[in-house]
Amino acid sequence: MTDYLNDERDFAPFDEARGDAIRTALMAHVAEGAKKPARKRRRIITIVVPSVLLAIAVTGATLWLVKPVTDQGAVHCFARAEIDWFGGFPGATVSAAAPNAEQVPVDDAIALCTQVWKDGLLDPEVADGTPQGPDGRPIVNERRDSPVPDPLTVCVMRDGTAAVLPGPATICSRAGLASRQER
Repeated sequence: MTDYLNDERDFAPFDEARGDAIRTALMAHVAEGAKKPARKRRRIITIVVPSVLLAIAVTGATLWLVKPVTDQGAVHCFARAEIDWFGGFPGATVSAAAPNAEQVPVDDAIALCTQVWKDGLLDPEVADGTPQGPDGRPIVNERRDSPVPDPLTVCVMRDGTAAVLPGPATICSRAGLASRQER
């Protein structure tokens, strides 16, 4: 077994030059560790880039979730807040006509759908939302006193027409529709 403590081998002497070399190497190592802006830069990038992407997504979602009614030729009156992939819904599509039978723009979608509800033309219990008699024709309440859901909310369909749904303002997003942008 070798006795390293009492080994007489010639080791390099620990003189001032060797001490300076060790000190220089140690200082270089410490200075290299202090140069960590890459870590800081990485941290900034991992915070800033996702934040910017999130801001863009929120802006895009806001633009998609709030749209103006661009087609005032008709209003979709929903009996329930449901819509299928093809745009089908339980309810009725209503338009207004002038005495000369020309279609006129619908300015007040809620008033029009309120009247449809009062006339008894919408029923949330019926599969397609419109009650029909045995002859297949819509049943109309002649007294015009059928209950009207409160509140009714205007949303916007993909094609730009107004859709009036029974429920609060949040009903539009729950049904997958855009909220109406106020003029």
